[in-house]
Amino acid sequence: TWSMFHHFSDMLREARATPEQRAAAYEALARVPGVVLVGETTDRFGRRGVGVAIDIIDNEPSGFLYRYVLVFDPGTADLLEERREVLPGNRHRGLQPGTLEAYATYEYAVVDRLGERPPARG
Repeated sequence: TWSMFHHFSDMLREARATPEQRAAAYEALARVPGVVLVGETTDRFGRRGVGVAIDIIDNEPSGFLYRYVLVFDPGTADLLEERREVLPGNRHRGLQPGTLEAYATYEYAVVDRLGERPPARG
């Protein structure tokens, strides 16, 4: 199930899909076993979004337990953020439950030409 969740997060992050393709991806993501609705949440930029997640249990010697969260803009359905939150019972590197272990936050913009960067956040 993790690989299915990861596949959809890759597609939603990297592909500028049509609204129909994105809707189909969201519908398929909702059907992945173990995916739960986190509900309203914010990303690192403070933007409000809706989160979905799946708990990952790495039974290898690392004992890494985490929740992989995807945060979507409720108006545009753009992926705003991905993050890994440490779960209780984690034995990896002594990380405490609730620790934000990794994250990536995204912004989308249209520019006039190749190589142009959108304005920096204020």
